[in-house]
Amino acid sequence: MNDVVRIPRRTLFVVAGALVAVLLVLALVLTGVVARAAEARTVANASVLKDQQAAAERDVERAYEQAVDQVRKVRALNLAITVAQASAERPEGAASQRVREDG
Repeated sequence: MNDVVRIPRRTLFVVAGALVAVLLVLALVLTGVVARAAEARTVANASVLKDQQAAAERDVERAYEQAVDQVRKVRALNLAITVAQASAERPEGAASQRVREDG
């Protein structure tokens, strides 16, 4: 009855690694690290949040107005040449590129 049970080293390493992982998770849970990381924190009260929201809305409105002004300025630009001249004087590379894109 001298039966020897042989366990491969790889199996021992896998079991040892799993045991270490379980012990690490257990230690994190018992020390409260997981609970502290998962708990919600309120940093600002409702009035502060309302002030921040109003400031953000003003910033968005100001950015929108600046974008609209920029579009108006671009549309008001006068070209040095007419649109017909600009389209007639298209460089050869642009014409060949358009053919490649279409085909």
